[in-house]
Amino acid sequence: MEIPTRPGRIEVIFGPMFSGKSDELIRRLRKACYGTDRGKVIAFRPERDSRSQPGKIETHSGGFFEAKVVSRALMILEQAGSETTVVGIDEAQFFDPQELVQVCVELAIQGVRVIVAGLALDFMGRPFEWFQLLASQAESVQNFTAHCSRCGGEAPFSQRLDGSTDRIEVGGEELYAPRCRLHFNP
Repeated sequence: MEIPTRPGRIEVIFGPMFSGKSDELIRRLRKACYGTDRGKVIAFRPERDSRSQPGKIETHSGGFFEAKVVSRALMILEQAGSETTVVGIDEAQFFDPQELVQVCVELAIQGVRVIVAGLALDFMGRPFEWFQLLASQAESVQNFTAHCSRCGGEAPFSQRLDGSTDRIEVGGEELYAPRCRLHFNP
């Protein structure tokens, strides 16, 4: 194995729905295109997330960044070539947690800056395994909150609105609302 010429790192961005996680991911990716990480910057999003146009990470505020759509986290390793300096991964909760962590750690060992955004908690307030595993490996972990849709207070939770009990259900504001601790009712 060749020793990388630059240090790799893992950065985790987490929070509830509508907290600006994808906006922050895109901001960091755009900045990397021009900063000291200049080189090949590539973004990925899971195939399972059907809310965005194919080939893009899109935000609720209208921002976007070109992205490759992958069905499995291992495909990220296959598609990020040796010239890649920064990898962005959106909606981490849709990937197999063990695979995602394996991919992120491997990329960081290769000298790649890996920026991952996703939900840390499901609609019941239970932690997603990807977050627990990857946060322990990360050099940087940043928590975002939204504004509670009931009172406007700080909202760390995503309230499911439709009554479904599936742990993962793809949707936007028609299915989820940010909630503070007082108004969160799992």
